[in-house]
Amino acid sequence: MTGPTLSKMPCYRYIITEASLYREQKAPWQIFSRRWQSMDIVDISSSDWAPSSRIRTIMVSHLNVPTQFAFQVREFIPTAGDILVDEVTDPVEGTVTKVPLPRFAVADMKATAENMRGFVDGNVHNFIIAMVGRDELLWETYLMAFRQTKQEQTLLSNTFRLWVVCRMTSSPVYICGEDKLGGTPHPLYDNRVMMPLLMTAQFECINYTTFLRPWSRAVLKQLNDLVLAKKREYWLTIYLTMFVLLHSCAMITKRDEETARQFRIPVSANYPVHIPNRAD
Repeated sequence: MTGPTLSKMPCYRYIITEASLYREQKAPWQIFSRRWQSMDIVDISSSDWAPSSRIRTIMVSHLNVPTQFAFQVREFIPTAGDILVDEVTDPVEGTVTKVPLPRFAVADMKATAENMRGFVDGNVHNFIIAMVGRDELLWETYLMAFRQTKQEQTLLSNTFRLWVVCRMTSSPVYICGEDKLGGTPHPLYDNRVMMPLLMTAQFECINYTTFLRPWSRAVLKQLNDLVLAKKREYWLTIYLTMFVLLHSCAMITKRDEETARQFRIPVSANYPVHIPNRAD
């Protein structure tokens, strides 16, 4: 022993604009449907709608969020790969129950995407109140972000809109209006009717193409511009934005683990690439 030695931690430097703010996917989860092999917004083929099926309007709600979103649906003809039955595991007994899913899909994905844009803008506060939890530090930080000046609010407002869509892509969606498409409330769904999982695949296309990808690029560019400006007056805005984004990533990772357990997938195998990237 020649004396004490000083160990140095390696210095990691990452480019802000290359950060991953959400769970990236090339296509909707194929267990729901194999109709979409990319996130492009493509409606179901006209030949795949059920004969004489009519357009119906339903209302859906995200778990624990007191707000509703309306859109039009239509009955479809199943093809190979479409999920028509959901397998729900009882958290206590471990038994698996098969629940038939209504054979309906989003009738017009582009129109639904445009309506969803207004829904996101008008419900930021509802999602935050419902999903942030009771932690005092989180609430104080989020409230501080809302109190920033108009100039600083541009970045923070875009960050919160992105935050909402991240919650929308990682929380269960239930049919809550009068028209439940023939579905029956189930105890394992908290006595609610789950939105058909094929619609979940369509919502993934809408959310990724219309919101997650372009909004993520915009937020990261705005954040990077403030960092590179090296101005003291931007420090608090940078801190608040980073705080909200990191908290969002933590919520996504937690939900990924819950989803893996729900579908009986090894936790480490559930989105193996993107969880480590976010953890960095």
